[in-house]
Amino acid sequence: MYFKKILFLTGILFVSYTAFGQAVMDRKIFRSIAETAAFPVDSIKNLFLVNGDLEAIPDSVFLFRNLKTLNIKGNKICCLPHEIGQLLFLQEIEARDNEISYISPQIKNLQALEKLKLYHNKLDTLPPELLELKNLKEFNISRNPLTKESLLLVFQMENLENLSISKLRLKKLPPEIGNLNQLSFLSIFCNQIDSLPCSFGNLKKLEVFNAGNNPRIVVCDSFAQIKSLKRMYWVNNKWDSLPKAFEEMVWMNDIYVNGNKFSEEEKERVKSLFTKGRLKIDN
Repeated sequence: MYFKKILFLTGILFVSYTAFGQAVMDRKIFRSIAETAAFPVDSIKNLFLVNGDLEAIPDSVFLFRNLKTLNIKGNKICCLPHEIGQLLFLQEIEARDNEISYISPQIKNLQALEKLKLYHNKLDTLPPELLELKNLKEFNISRNPLTKESLLLVFQMENLENLSISKLRLKKLPPEIGNLNQLSFLSIFCNQIDSLPCSFGNLKKLEVFNAGNNPRIVVCDSFAQIKSLKRMYWVNNKWDSLPKAFEEMVWMNDIYVNGNKFSEEEKERVKSLFTKGRLKIDN
């Protein structure tokens, strides 16, 4: 009986140790290919090859079939090649500040992908296969020379919850943006957008919206229908008066309208409207 108890306790300790070790490996970040050499390829989950001079993703990366996070920001990488489709468990790609001009259609294989961050690259087109990524929730395509057609493709990605389309030199937001009714975060910061389409009122789950640095942007009345909004940024839009739609949005937690051209009288009026949340109006 005593021997059986020892075996039982030993088994529990072994399982606990194994589970603990697995949890450690799931969190472990490898910061170079060399660091991975002492570990089984199937155990590599998080790979950060950042701020280097890589011109391509190393071939050895595609051996890590259980990879969940791939961070390659700050390199000189020119594409996401067809081999990327081999990483079936990949959940996040962080590839900002590269020279990516091509994404292979094989990205459609990444059905576990939830976050795709491509800020500041050289993409003018996007593969339509992106629409097959039904679990993609966060997409940052800011600061890329996107064509109008590729931008319309983005507005078909109806499962998105977090979208950044800043610094694209946009002059218009098409009505198709209203298709993205799962969005909780949207940034259109630093464009040249002159107005919000009426379909914007469809974004019933939107909580955070950054529309700063869009000079004299006109806000549609339907904007006030978005009762979910908690934080808005309208910094440096060259307004001399607050858009009328905002007068109905006194429930706001945070509103940033600093850097505009409000008179002192208008500032006082705005302050009287938003007394329940945090208001930033002065420079």
